[in-house]
Amino acid sequence: MNRLLHVMLISISLILLAGCFRGETSEKPPVHLVKNMDTQEKYKSYRKSNFFVNGSAMRMPVDGTVAIGDLHENTVYYAGINDAGTFVINSPMEHSPDFVLRGSKQYEIFCTPCHGSTGDGMGLMINYVYPPATSMHSNRVLTMPDGQIFSVISNGNVLMPSYKHQIPVDDRWAIVSYVRELQTTVNLP
Repeated sequence: MNRLLHVMLISISLILLAGCFRGETSEKPPVHLVKNMDTQEKYKSYRKSNFFVNGSAMRMPVDGTVAIGDLHENTVYYAGINDAGTFVINSPMEHSPDFVLRGSKQYEIFCTPCHGSTGDGMGLMINYVYPPATSMHSNRVLTMPDGQIFSVISNGNVLMPSYKHQIPVDDRWAIVSYVRELQTTVNLP
């Protein structure tokens, strides 16, 4: 009985050890019990397909499909426009010191070359035969709603290009807050 138990333990151990070599390379193809996903046809983008009526392998998106991150239902935040279709008077963002500091950093990067560090419109670009940019202290800009300043940063205006692809939405609102801060703290002659 003792010898039979000893043989059984050795046999079980060998069987278990044989399973340890599953990760070894083999010349034999793997066993696929269900071949559905392994052997199916696939179509590459922009290739022809006989399966679909229009002959294209790519499918058109369903009507109303929006790419991830592109659903901008909040027009106050994304466009500076309220439900009535007019520019919002005040920024929808909290006007905190940290937010204004963030706006000052973004203003220095994107706005200072044309508008100048004080917002007077006399940035370095006037040295290169560019016309002076709009002063942030002009009556026109002082009376603009925050939404309109945001829109100009986003979409550009006359000689100013659009910055919507370079500056994230939060940072554009931060620049608006910083411009308002400049208008109250900087006294131009």
